Amino acid sequence: MLRIGQKQVEEGAQVLVIACTLISLFLKPGAFDRLKEKLGVMVIDPQPIALKTAEMLACLDLSQSDQEYPSLEKITCCLS
Repeated sequence: MLRIGQKQVEEGAQVLVIACTLISLFLKPGAFDRLKEKLGVMVIDPQPIALKTAEMLACLDLSQSDQEYPSLEKITCCLS
């Protein structure tokens, strides 16, 4: 990750967003902080962002669009 991150920073990256939410399961604690220190740019772990987004949506009582993702009751009515 360090080598790839260095290449991205050399090409002008100011922030690195790690694209795999599972990567943090395989890294030692503090790995993103160490990477940030070595590269000199912000390194974002998407896993806590995804969890906080889900928490926010639940607290606001928001969910998916019924039109785009109909409830199971609507789907079974259409199939019969």
